[in-house]
Amino acid sequence: MTHAVRFEVSGATLECTLCGSGTPVVLLANAGCSTGYFDDLARVLAAGGLQTISVNMRGTGESRGSLFARFGRRCGWGS
Repeated sequence: MTHAVRFEVSGATLECTLCGSGTPVVLLANAGCSTGYFDDLARVLAAGGLQTISVNMRGTGESRGSLFARFGRRCGWGS
């Protein structure tokens, strides 16, 4: 069984999908992929006794928040 949760972190909202129970394994989606990319893998890992925590990066799914506002200016990105 899977369910979605949202966490507020440093002014951002991160959407995660949890599957299974047991030792946690974090699955990080990137390159525009959402947590749905991991659905099959999450079910296999959960069947093996693990809990998967799939995380949508900011701008994907319901994850929101500006990474630029906090770090970009400090690194000299953008204007």
